[in-house]
Amino acid sequence: MASLISGMGPYSLNNFCEYLEMPGLHQKTFNTIAKRVYSQNERLAEEIFAGAWIKRETPHCYEQWRQEHIEKGECTINFEGSSGMMEVWAAEVLWGRSVQRHNLCYTTMVSDGNSKAFNKLLEVQPYSPDIVILKEDCINHVGPLASTNTQTGHKQRVHTLLDYKLLRQHLELIYNRLSSVDLLRRCELKTTQNPNESFHHAVWSRCSKKNFHSLKPVEFALLSAAAEQNSGPTALSTIKTMLGFQEGEHGQRLGQARERKRVYKSSFEQQQKVKARKKKTAATREKKLRREAQHTRRACFEVCGDQNLSQLSSFFIPNFQS
Repeated sequence: MASLISGMGPYSLNNFCEYLEMPGLHQKTFNTIAKRVYSQNERLAEEIFAGAWIKRETPHCYEQWRQEHIEKGECTINFEGSSGMMEVWAAEVLWGRSVQRHNLCYTTMVSDGNSKAFNKLLEVQPYSPDIVILKEDCINHVGPLASTNTQTGHKQRVHTLLDYKLLRQHLELIYNRLSSVDLLRRCELKTTQNPNESFHHAVWSRCSKKNFHSLKPVEFALLSAAAEQNSGPTALSTIKTMLGFQEGEHGQRLGQARERKRVYKSSFEQQQKVKARKKKTAATREKKLRREAQHTRRACFEVCGDQNLSQLSSFFIPNFQS
């Protein structure tokens, strides 16, 4: 019941049990218990909503808590501003400390089309003026961004007669953007943000970005995600050893099962992609053969007429079906 209240499914519950060295539950057992709990929903509704609503706390209570929180020195806030400017500030911090921490210079930024962070780096020049920072575009974002300017006009003219002059204007905008020499240069290396998105998914699965978190939980989620991305489930045993916890049999078993599931899922997805590619190649080859068969049949008809057409067709194309 605790996992259902906290929003955890069987997979998340087994991960939690792995961290606590507990046996865990099979998915069928979890579903059986969940059905038993869900069967009492009507009874719970009668008990819960029988009383009156509790009034919310007034705003001055929050201000009082905030002042006490700051005075105690427990506040870990490190940025004040809009969420859009957070990426700009983070880029300035990362580029500014790269030489001091890692003795290297970041010379390329892979962007999703937003140039605020890149323009900020050009403005502050974190390295010497001789080191030029280049911008590369993620090829997965180029297509959607090319038609951004045409979305509003399209939505306003749904279920109306087609205006070819207006259509040409929209297509010219997309064509001019996609054929821009500057854009093609930024897409030359075919870079993507897939590795970043994969790592972000690992971080936010530990610390949801839908909720507010303080600095320390985010740092721990970041470090544990980086350790697992680099070393797999074995990183959990390393973290436990560093923190002074003992690795047990349940944690090892659940960690190995999670790793097998991850490898199987990745292998299955790769096999599906290969099958789809082979199927597409076979369909293209079959379409080409049919087109060649039609041309051969037409040539035979022009040369020999309709009388010997079936014999010539079977000679040139044994599997041809008229």
